[in-house]
Amino acid sequence: MLRAGIGGVRRMVEGAVRRRASSYSHEPPLGWGKSLYAEGVAVDTLDGMHLPMYYLTGKVLLTTTFALHSKVRANDGVVEKAAASHIPELEAMWQELRSKGLFVLASPVEGVDGSEELDREALREEVHNMGVTLPLTEVADIGEKPSSIYRFVARELKEKPELIPAGVFHRVLFSRRGKLVGSFDASVPTSDVLKHVIAELNTTK
Repeated sequence: MLRAGIGGVRRMVEGAVRRRASSYSHEPPLGWGKSLYAEGVAVDTLDGMHLPMYYLTGKVLLTTTFALHSKVRANDGVVEKAAASHIPELEAMWQELRSKGLFVLASPVEGVDGSEELDREALREEVHNMGVTLPLTEVADIGEKPSSIYRFVARELKEKPELIPAGVFHRVLFSRRGKLVGSFDASVPTSDVLKHVIAELNTTK
């Protein structure tokens, strides 16, 4: 399944590169604030690694929130959905573009969008069964007292509260300099996020 996913991402990458010169529009208009890489922010991963964000200087960072099972609001109402099913898409993107400077970081959340309390062993097992190898952080808080990266994001987006992560599969994009350049909720398809990722990878380091 993951091999097919990588092939699909490769086709999306090729198509996005071809379209970039004529049709790419870099929205939302962010990137003017502070650098995540210079603010002393760090995360702990599920496998026990402590990762200071300044280690990622020069890389494009894409973060995402996810849960094993949650209720995701769709156009036709609230539907049950296994939110972690989106993670292989990002795994495939990472495998295809990591050599070009992309780093993907997934943060499990609980108590959001009806998501269940997380059992860390069940989380590791399910993600492993999906063939996912991208780094996973410890459980992230995106509520009233956001933790780590999401505290930085909330501060940077205080003038644009509608862009602050508040649900599962919310992706946040940072430039090679650590500037917040994109915030995409679950309604934005991975193919659209990929266009923004490619634009950032093609910028000067």
